[in-house]
Amino acid sequence: MSLASYLLDTDVISELMAAPVRKRRQRIEAWLRSLGQEPVFLSSVSISEINRGIALLEARNPSAAAALRQALSNILSIYEDAIITPSHAEWQVFARLSAIPELRHLCNGRNEKNQPKTGADVFLAVQANTIGAAVATLNSRDFVVIDRHMEIVGGIIDPASASWITEPVSA
Repeated sequence: MSLASYLLDTDVISELMAAPVRKRRQRIEAWLRSLGQEPVFLSSVSISEINRGIALLEARNPSAAAALRQALSNILSIYEDAIITPSHAEWQVFARLSAIPELRHLCNGRNEKNQPKTGADVFLAVQANTIGAAVATLNSRDFVVIDRHMEIVGGIIDPASASWITEPVSA
């Protein structure tokens, strides 16, 4: 039997950067420990998204930005050999998906912080399928919509509750 693998969504990585006393962070850390030897991946798309947020924070709150930069550095040191980078083929699938009317809102417009949307969730779903991984996210709603247009074969899991939102596709 092969091991399952997981691609962490940006929101999960961000939560791991939060204060250690936060209950949700503690539940995610417990879930990660429960995986044992199952591979966990980060995407350079998520890392870029987090770095962008830190850069935007820099002007308003340099000390908070520095703390987040250090927290990200700590996470990257743990997962340095498990960072995946988009391929040309993945960019092409992303382009097709981002043109689907029901998915456009994930790629265009502004988010709740009034920042331009990047389509990162669509991209993470594409990358998860490439490596056959589940998407571990705290925002399953967007991934469920993506799953209607491109089945996320590894499934969608909420690591804070360790609950499957959609089960992995059986071979």
